[in-house]
Amino acid sequence: TLASAPVMIRAVAQVETSVSSSLAAQPVEPGGSTTIWGAGFVPGEFVAVEVIGRGANRILAGGEANASGAFAFDVTIGEEGSLSQEGVYTLKATGDKGSESTGPLLVAAK
Repeated sequence: TLASAPVMIRAVAQVETSVSSSLAAQPVEPGGSTTIWGAGFVPGEFVAVEVIGRGANRILAGGEANASGAFAFDVTIGEEGSLSQEGVYTLKATGDKGSESTGPLLVAAK
C-alpha cells in the first residue's frame, strides 16, 4: 500500500542586498570627533556601525541609509577606554537587509 501526504511549497522572497558597499572615516585623535560615511547600501536600510578588534568591540553609531543608500554618522571617540589607544581599528557597517562593509579608523594624536 502506498501512503500519500499533502505537500505545501512556499515561495521565499529574496532580499536584494547591495553588491558593493563602501565605508570611510576621517582620522581622529583620542577624545575627538569624526564622521563615518557609507555608500552602496539598500535605500532605507537601517545600518549599525561598530568598531571591532583590539578589545574595542562596540557599536559607534546607527541610522537609516538615505534614498541613495548612503549615510554619514558623526561620532566622538572617548579619551579613556580601548578606543583611546592610538592605532588603526576596523569599522564594520552592517545593514538590516544584508549589506555589509568594512573600513579603517585611524586614532592618532596630532
